Amino acid sequence: MRTIGVFKPENLIGGSMHCATAFITLAAGVIYPVGAVVAKRPDGVCCLVDSATEHKEVYAIVSELVDATDESKGGPAYLTGEFNYHSLTFGGADTWEIHRESARKNGMFFVGASLPSDI
Repeated sequence: MRTIGVFKPENLIGGSMHCATAFITLAAGVIYPVGAVVAKRPDGVCCLVDSATEHKEVYAIVSELVDATDESKGGPAYLTGEFNYHSLTFGGADTWEIHRESARKNGMFFVGASLPSDI
């Protein structure tokens, strides 16, 4: 029997809340993994949130790998929902705790995989 593909769960979704989605443009120079937490710049292009820069406000969470190494690229993202904070990626040395409040204001909740009430 031939193997066509292998399912590897991302464990990104952390609850049963509805996840609204959108197609966003991601800034060049980065490979955005599933779970990359992004901010929206004034020009409408998204980049990794990073508390050491002006890009501090959580806008979305990337839902599929997007390789924007050489140029800005579009990709799907979640705008709302509950997300496993162990599966999130941030810019700089940031952690989920730094961006928790910003995410909550925008309908995104960071939860522990084993502690869904940890919002």
